[in-house]
Amino acid sequence: VTYGNRTNVDEADLIWYLAHDSETKVIGMYFEGLEDGRKFMDTAKRVIMEHKKPIVVYKNNRTAYAAKQSALHNGSLAGSYEVAKGAFDQVGILSVNSYEELIASLKALSRQPVPLGNRIAMVTNGGGAVVGALDQIESLGLTIAQPSEQTKKAYGEYFPVTYAYGNPCDLTCVATATDFEFAIRKLIEDPNVDIIVAWLVPWFVLQKGPLEEDDILKVLAKIRNEKKPILIGTFSDKSSRGVSKNIEKLGIPVFHSL
Repeated sequence: VTYGNRTNVDEADLIWYLAHDSETKVIGMYFEGLEDGRKFMDTAKRVIMEHKKPIVVYKNNRTAYAAKQSALHNGSLAGSYEVAKGAFDQVGILSVNSYEELIASLKALSRQPVPLGNRIAMVTNGGGAVVGALDQIESLGLTIAQPSEQTKKAYGEYFPVTYAYGNPCDLTCVATATDFEFAIRKLIEDPNVDIIVAWLVPWFVLQKGPLEEDDILKVLAKIRNEKKPILIGTFSDKSSRGVSKNIEKLGIPVFHSL
């Protein structure tokens, strides 16, 4: 939802309409300010709680100067971003910091189950790719999951000692699709994990190796309908475009940045 000047329709009216739209799974919004904040918050809470539809908001006007310019061009009263963010948190609205984050969030929430918590676990066959994510997790309101003792034991019994099976779980460049399936299934079963990210380094597009595209697609097809969200990350260059498209055909979102 994003719109300009209006007369008798506001943000609350729009999200209430979308709450009753059978084709809408998640609602994304961009706006600069609210005329009736209480009405919007009350409506948003009902949309989230009663209709089980997530709402993701990108609100700008976070500085005094930006708020002044917004008032000049559309008469919007921006108010304090900190106050708005606090209100969003209270009713369960997800707040993001850019258009890119808004689109990425909508992509994930429209294709995967809503997570029950904020504990994230990562699996990869290229450890360097996920190290950067560790610095960002807490700033995004997420927590690095601590796998259960049962998961650690299963990893220790199944994987060779050369694998680093903590969190992130680094299967190294010799990982097979079966390795990925085992690692992900254990995280699905783990009560300490809410969100699963598999960062896939598609060595098969660079050289012949143990991980083949057909095999990884078969694995993802088997686990795609589980109750926990599974997100895939991979390179953004042309070498991975084909496999990315094929993964997304399964309903699993692919991202090219952590």
